[in-house]
Amino acid sequence: MVTATSSRAVAERQPSNRREPERRTRLVVVDPGHLTGTARRRRARMLALLAAVLVLGTLLAIAAAQAVVASQQMRIDGLQQSLATATATNENLQLEHADLTSPSRVLVIAEHRLGMVVPSSVTYLPAVDPGPPAFPAGQVPR
Repeated sequence: MVTATSSRAVAERQPSNRREPERRTRLVVVDPGHLTGTARRRRARMLALLAAVLVLGTLLAIAAAQAVVASQQMRIDGLQQSLATATATNENLQLEHADLTSPSRVLVIAEHRLGMVVPSSVTYLPAVDPGPPAFPAGQVPR
């Protein structure tokens, strides 16, 4: 037989399936500018990290741009040197051409090397009308 006191003792020893209400903290609306100390430090670290990455990225981009500029400048210097050399060679060739085609030089070569003489008189021939063409333009004889 089960007595009331014994059933109470058994119920106290066994864990109850009922939960006791937990004590809840009261929720309040907090303005967005309000942060805890930990959150502020975390945000400051993230901003510092972002700034460092941004600065390093910028420095890397500047270094890459400087390298490109330096290599292109070397290429431009080489091209300018080649242009200066070609210009000097062209000027020398123009002077040589002017010397070789001068009328006095041509006359000396004609008289001494080729045995040509200046004629005592010059006879000019009258112009001749050749007449109509034998074949119209564009036709070939067969």
